[in-house]
Amino acid sequence: MAKRMVRLCFTGDVGRYVGRLLNTPHRPPDAEYVICESTYGDRLHAPLETAEDELLGHVREVCVENGGRLIIPAFSIGKTQEVLYALNGLSNSGRLPRIPVFIDSPLAISATDISRRYAHLLRPEVRAELDHDPDLFSFPGTEFVRSADRSKQLNGQKRPCIIIAASGMMEAGRVRHHLLHSLPDPANGVLAVGFCAPGTLGAELLDGAETVKILGERVPVRASIRRMGFFSAHADQQELLRYLGGFDASGVKRLFLVHGIDPALDALKKACVERGFAEVVVPRRHEVFELL
Repeated sequence: MAKRMVRLCFTGDVGRYVGRLLNTPHRPPDAEYVICESTYGDRLHAPLETAEDELLGHVREVCVENGGRLIIPAFSIGKTQEVLYALNGLSNSGRLPRIPVFIDSPLAISATDISRRYAHLLRPEVRAELDHDPDLFSFPGTEFVRSADRSKQLNGQKRPCIIIAASGMMEAGRVRHHLLHSLPDPANGVLAVGFCAPGTLGAELLDGAETVKILGERVPVRASIRRMGFFSAHADQQELLRYLGGFDASGVKRLFLVHGIDPALDALKKACVERGFAEVVVPRRHEVFELL
């Protein structure tokens, strides 16, 4: 039997269709088989119009009203730059309280330097801002922390501040040391700005754990635990459907949904079927498919 070419599209992480740093996702090429992520297949992110106000609200409540420290666990590449860009906008508009902001991650600092160097690749509206603000990731009060000694010194400071540190799911990195010292104090806050997979420290905190284990110690959770979905690098349900809408549904023989927990997978599957995809499959471990 003669072999024929099979057209398969693997989406990887589908990006966001919002006015942030990166350009919106391109229309996907036509394919007979599609493998699509489903991380936020069952929810919608907050709109762009409310994001800065929401972030500012967390800063004011924790740092100004409570006099505490706001810990923002963030992945070094992408997420940290998004948060800094938002804080920079608040600073430029004069709305950000004058408190120190520490970026405590050597990898994030290097990634931010690369973002500065290749700012010409960001979306046009962001590039236009460079005409009046040559550095979109730094503003008065920011300090980029590379040394471990300086990182440790931050935990000895009691003044209000914002600390942005990896990792985003709180499973590793310098953020764990900051959580160890900050969680017992009710004046402090932890702001999760991305997805935390089940079983991670971030998920434990978001699920309301009263104590957690960090670096071998049981730590009481008295700090406020907060969440902002806007900064997620993953598309929400509406954006996933918009991306998949770039395919001719009648020409897709099978759509595979992966990379999501069961509620997200089930909700996205239902929505895809309603939009005309004939066969939508949620593969299980060790399941094998033949693409004909």
